[in-house]
Amino acid sequence: LYLVGGGQEEEKLRQMVKDMDMHHVVFLGYRQNPYGMIRKCDLFPLSSLYEGFATVINDSLICGTPVLTRKVSGCDEQITCDDYGWIVENSQKGLTEGLKNALCSMGELEDRKLMLRNYVYPNDEILKEFMEVF
Repeated sequence: LYLVGGGQEEEKLRQMVKDMDMHHVVFLGYRQNPYGMIRKCDLFPLSSLYEGFATVINDSLICGTPVLTRKVSGCDEQITCDDYGWIVENSQKGLTEGLKNALCSMGELEDRKLMLRNYVYPNDEILKEFMEVF
């Protein structure tokens, strides 16, 4: 598990990882351009309890990496096809079960990565909808 970024909870999380002897968790810190790392990942989990509109979901899809997200604002508009990832209940249980299911089916993850090779961000459609408002 690679954790990119930082914040108020970082020291607490580092201590938790140390206390639980979790050698598979790596803190990478802030990265100005994390897209190469996202592209190499098998899965991008968005564990936020709430979001305004998680642009990182689109970033991950553009990079070709499937997303597992809790049901937060905008996720239904971004993960419009089952091939793009999973939307789970917005709870710890939903996230945990979703991660277990996704990581226990590496073949399915690989299939989704292959499907995302053809993913095209619908920029023209979004611009058209925006222009119709005006």
